[in-house]
Amino acid sequence: MTRRGPASAPTDRGAADSVTTDLLVGGMTCAACVNRVEKKLSRP
Repeated sequence: MTRRGPASAPTDRGAADSVTTDLLVGGMTCAACVNRVEKKLSRP
């Protein structure tokens, strides 16, 4: 099941802004799998 939260409004401050996104991922019980996903998501 996919759930979407409220979208953020765009700003006029430029590309230096950062965006925070919360993802609800279920079914991952293996710590190695969780670490692998977190590592990929933290890449620039």
